[in-house]
Amino acid sequence: ITQAVEAVGFEAKLIVPPAPQLEYLQSLEFESSVESSNSYFEEKNDIEEETPPDLIVSVKGMSCRKCEDWVATSVLSLSRVTKARADRNNECVYVWGRAPLTKSAIETAVRRAGYTIGTDD
Repeated sequence: ITQAVEAVGFEAKLIVPPAPQLEYLQSLEFESSVESSNSYFEEKNDIEEETPPDLIVSVKGMSCRKCEDWVATSVLSLSRVTKARADRNNECVYVWGRAPLTKSAIETAVRRAGYTIGTDD
């Protein structure tokens, strides 16, 4: 991929996630094609935007869009979660799901992705 990006005149750099995140992401089962993967993600996130989240969990350590994706993907892997959106600017993950949806389960998923739970002020 980096060669293709550089071939069109852009600088490319391969970034490998820290070991805990990489190990966790490798343990998740994803569809083999990008198209399948995208349709899965859309299906899990098919909720009206006006619906307020069921839980909001504080997350420390997200610094980029990929960090947000890792946290959201980890939380989405929980069976009762129907939608997750991580927000690095507000340092939290918004979670929608079916009851019973516990904050401790969400926090465990965040930690497995390699991030820290923040304190609720």
